[in-house]
Amino acid sequence: MLSRRTSGILALAVVLLLALVNMMALRTSNRAPDDAYISLRYADNLAQGHGLRFNPGRERVEGFSSPLHVMTMAVMIKAGFAPRAVSQFSSLSAALLTILVAGVWGQRKIGLLWGTLAALALALSQGLSFWARSGMETTGFTLVILLAFIAALENRWRTMGVMAGLIGVLRPDGILYLGPLFMFAGLVQRRDQKPLRILVPALVLALAPMTAWFLFRVIYFHDVLPNTYYAKMDGTNLAQMQRGLRYAFSFIRLGENQSFLALIGIGAAFYMFRTRTTARNWLTVWPALGLGLVTCSLFFILTSGGDWMPQHRFFQPVLPLLILMTAGACRYLANVAPSTLGRTVSTTLLVLVFVSQPVRIFSHDLRHPTYPLDRPLGLVEPFDDYRICELFKLGLEMRKIAPPGATFALGPVGAFPYAWGGTVIDMAGLNDREIARLPVLNMGQGKMGHEKGNGQIILARKPDFILMRGFANPKVNETAPPEEKDFTFGPRRQIWEDESFHQDYEPFLVKIDQNVSYTIHRRIAGR
Repeated sequence: MLSRRTSGILALAVVLLLALVNMMALRTSNRAPDDAYISLRYADNLAQGHGLRFNPGRERVEGFSSPLHVMTMAVMIKAGFAPRAVSQFSSLSAALLTILVAGVWGQRKIGLLWGTLAALALALSQGLSFWARSGMETTGFTLVILLAFIAALENRWRTMGVMAGLIGVLRPDGILYLGPLFMFAGLVQRRDQKPLRILVPALVLALAPMTAWFLFRVIYFHDVLPNTYYAKMDGTNLAQMQRGLRYAFSFIRLGENQSFLALIGIGAAFYMFRTRTTARNWLTVWPALGLGLVTCSLFFILTSGGDWMPQHRFFQPVLPLLILMTAGACRYLANVAPSTLGRTVSTTLLVLVFVSQPVRIFSHDLRHPTYPLDRPLGLVEPFDDYRICELFKLGLEMRKIAPPGATFALGPVGAFPYAWGGTVIDMAGLNDREIARLPVLNMGQGKMGHEKGNGQIILARKPDFILMRGFANPKVNETAPPEEKDFTFGPRRQIWEDESFHQDYEPFLVKIDQNVSYTIHRRIAGR
């Protein structure tokens, strides 16, 4: 008979295999976010000696969301690795490590069965699978939060401090998570005669990298906050908070998480207030820390207004904590029954509830009728996001057409600028200081991160080319004007309604293959 340790290792090996199949072969509806190419462009420029710039030789602006992710990719690119392979490997490896760490800790803390099921739920997670292939920092952020959580529970305060510091330089909002981590540490050490001797070094380790990056930002970019903050925010108002609430409720309504969230409150309450927990230590049981970290995530979502990207990106970093807390709740509830038969029945029912949603989604992908299984792995081709693939190819075509030193104005500034390599005017302002600081008249009513912009500012800069159509032409052999859906992005409408645009620019057709073309507007010589 296999030992408990061997059984746990074999179970996690099977879970990781399922995760790989799920992430690399079955997620057919995933779309590689255009923003992955923004970070990749910064990393590539840094590796090539252009500095942390979106446009080499132009203004310095922090238009990326993760300093550590960009720096790590730049080092690997400089070492000779392929940029897009580096980007995707970073997110995929972090996702697999997250599943492994959650499974190992779950098996040890809440038992072999429920720890393995928690890892399985993560492995089959629709959201984690998407972000594992995204090339972005989301899964790395998730992993480091989980490691900080476990280090705190194991009373490894310096390790917790290091992880907390990494959280802060992986994403700017990571600083929020220091609150519950160090509050928990203070509660655990409150009876120690010299708690400061333990906690101060951990706090220094946490704040040092964040302070260093802040000073670098002020000196190098001449900004107190990232440019992405200015581009996406205009203070905090009621409309933003309402949008954040809608974002949170849409996450709760997802079938994959519905059964999990239904048990979190019950499980946490049982853990914290069960009869064996005394009033002296109830705050230091592990679900309390998990709920504190989840609360930080919810606070950020409510104040920022959520996110436009698929699979609820801002909830993904705390998804392992939610699943582990639910697994712990299930174990406790399964053992409430007084008889052996009752415990067996309740355990069986809870296992079915726990895995029903992710298994249902996983099996749906197994039945997908159109996915070509021989498709290669990468950021562009494997994803069914026609815009990313086409914009990337359009960028390659424009390399052949555009004269040296040409400037290009457009809205989606990921795949196209990365493939093109030339100077880009970012209509949404993520990589443009002037546009990022424009006020928003109807904050909270548009698409998050795409509510700023000014067509007149774009035209005043006299770009050589402008992309007005966000989508390919309906007919491959004809130029086509923008459609109404293109005008949901305000600057395009403002440019189109400006008479000088039609006087100074002429449309022409760019074919990227036999079936797809784009209409580009080119500045008329001498205008």
